[in-house]
Amino acid sequence: MRAIVHIDLDAFYSQVEQKRLQCDPNQPLVCQQWNGIIAVNYPARAKGITRHMNILEAKEKCPELILAHVPTYKKGEMEYKYHNHPKKSDHKVSLDEYRLASDQIMQVCAQVHPVEKASIDEMYLDCTERVQELVGTVDRATWDWHGTNLLDQEPMTDEDEALYHASMIAFEIRTRLKNELGFTCSAGIAHNKTLAKLASSRNKPNKQTAILSSAVALFMNDIPYQKIGGLGGKLGQQLQSRFGSMTCGQMHQISFKDLQAAVGQEAQWVFDIVRGICNDSVVSQQPPKTLSSFKNFSQPITNFKDLELWTYTLSAELSKKAHGYFTDYQKWPQHLGIHVKASTETESKSCTFPNRQTSIEDLAKMCIQMMGEMRLPPCISLSLTASKFDKEQKEAGKMKSWLQKVKQSAAVLQSNRNQTDSVQETQSTLLTDRKDLEGGYKCDRCQMIVFPDPILIQEHQDFHFAKDLAEPPQKKPKTFHEFFKKR
Repeated sequence: MRAIVHIDLDAFYSQVEQKRLQCDPNQPLVCQQWNGIIAVNYPARAKGITRHMNILEAKEKCPELILAHVPTYKKGEMEYKYHNHPKKSDHKVSLDEYRLASDQIMQVCAQVHPVEKASIDEMYLDCTERVQELVGTVDRATWDWHGTNLLDQEPMTDEDEALYHASMIAFEIRTRLKNELGFTCSAGIAHNKTLAKLASSRNKPNKQTAILSSAVALFMNDIPYQKIGGLGGKLGQQLQSRFGSMTCGQMHQISFKDLQAAVGQEAQWVFDIVRGICNDSVVSQQPPKTLSSFKNFSQPITNFKDLELWTYTLSAELSKKAHGYFTDYQKWPQHLGIHVKASTETESKSCTFPNRQTSIEDLAKMCIQMMGEMRLPPCISLSLTASKFDKEQKEAGKMKSWLQKVKQSAAVLQSNRNQTDSVQETQSTLLTDRKDLEGGYKCDRCQMIVFPDPILIQEHQDFHFAKDLAEPPQKKPKTFHEFFKKR
């Protein structure tokens, strides 16, 4: 029988802001995003504040409420800050402050026991092997559960003794997080992940709860099945449409045949989970396959300068995420994508992601160049993505050299773009007339050969685009530059 611990930070976002502002923990506080509330601390909850309220409603209900707006990037800025009265139209939310706090928490927890990060503010620990070695080593008459809430007082088995030792690990983690970082959390201790997660929310905040074997059936009886992970989405909707809202205890009355008719091959899993049976393993967190930075615009953008500014901001955020990924997993993205949405259409461009030594400014310039070739104005959303992670590029030195040459030749391209937007100053091309470049890109318009790199190939194509703009106007699809120039 396994021994699983679930750790859940108490009103995590609010705690981060409470620490930053050095507030009294008993002071009602909410974490604000624009005019909405994304986190409510427990003193504010006691005053009747919920996340479904807007700021005005919350203040009317609790005049002493502290409002802590999340940090934001301002359009064109490359560092997030705690701005006074940020506006959604000119700012972008940053969660970096909370990610940094989460990383610190995970590091402390991992010093006690290996963890599976489930989200920014919760994790699982599989303590089975560790506690099995401890079973029988401590006289049960001397057990001190350190305030653990036990959901049964029946005579304990060896399996339940494993939960006692797991609860000591949970208590150690909670103590260290409080003493070293100032965060409180709640913990659930049980024989599987589902029960442990349900238990951690049973006696919040700042407490821990253990579900002994003999308490499982009674514990699950009154829990609405929608509270169980995996039963709140599409599968839960199928159950809702067939059986309505029910507790897990009421679900026991449904035959397996009826479950099969409702959810097909998921019937066995549903049958087990509402009875507290779960075989999910605690596994190491898998690295994300894609990093992104995006901004949805409340009003379509018809000014290319605004898109330039937002590109610098999004590039800064994406760069920080990429560097954080490298710190965690020692891998660097190989693919850079830019995606622009206009009404119902989305156009995308991509190229090789530059190496770690590339500045945010150069990353932004690469994105601006790709964006200048798109034909979907006006813009209602902009996103940058990093993907295809691998060990850092072996030819990082070459990439750095290419970027330097690209910069040096920017003035050449700019002379051909005097009739276009100011963003053209960031675009450049690297041409060569060498005929011995194996694998080089041979332009079918000018027969020049470009070093075989996607970025430089695209820039050479953009060179012809600039020359075309210098020609007498012809009827052809409008690029962003052409469209915005008339605005």
